[in-house]
Amino acid sequence: MFSLKRTESIDYFYSEEFSSLGVRAILSGRSDSYDFEDEFLRSLYEHFNIPADSIIQPRQIHSSTVFIIKNRKVYQSKYPIRADAVIASANGQIPQCLYADCVPVYFYHPGSGIRALAHSGWRGTSRGIAKNVLRSLKVHFSLKPGDIHVAIGPSISQRNYEVDREVYMAFWARQPELMEQHRQDIFLAHSHSSKYWLDLKRANYYLLISAGCNHEKVYISDICTYSHPGLYSYRREGEQAGRMAGLLISGNDEDSEI
Repeated sequence: MFSLKRTESIDYFYSEEFSSLGVRAILSGRSDSYDFEDEFLRSLYEHFNIPADSIIQPRQIHSSTVFIIKNRKVYQSKYPIRADAVIASANGQIPQCLYADCVPVYFYHPGSGIRALAHSGWRGTSRGIAKNVLRSLKVHFSLKPGDIHVAIGPSISQRNYEVDREVYMAFWARQPELMEQHRQDIFLAHSHSSKYWLDLKRANYYLLISAGCNHEKVYISDICTYSHPGLYSYRREGEQAGRMAGLLISGNDEDSEI
């Protein structure tokens, strides 16, 4: 589960399960008290004693593309890689993505310390970005999906996420096995319209399990960004919505206390 931590300068949510493994899966809260997003991010980094130049932030495009960072020199913050997931294979490399209803998916392999973070909206979920991360971890690092711990963070809940038939059909086109097996859990149809309620968290969970994850190592937050006043929600606030920062920090990256 994800719990809220309040400090004098920032609020953030963290995965209790990941903290017990010695790694910080963080999702920042609202930053309304700051005039600029950069000011808030500096405060966030200072709280965790991490340098800003250790952050690996992709240019998010609602894709299924995974960026593997092995050499820090290939990444330039002014020209971010177009991707929606980052795999960090060394200390001092901290994956970061931004969210405002989409699903943060955190991956951690205790034996190697390798971490990954994905940004999974309906497009990324229908394209199987969570499975792509697992595939990349297996191909490039020889890691078994069953050994990887995954936290599905705060994001919009099914009861607050209405989508149209285009989204429903996109899942059928891209994830037919998922739909054949779990359609009734993932999509709830309106009784008198062509709209559906979509459960993005559950869809990502089933994709992870189908890719070989151990269900005992997949942790799902029950926090809804739409319902929680301490989080931004694009569905609730529209273009005025800010963004929460998701971070995945190893014990060797920082030394602050939860």
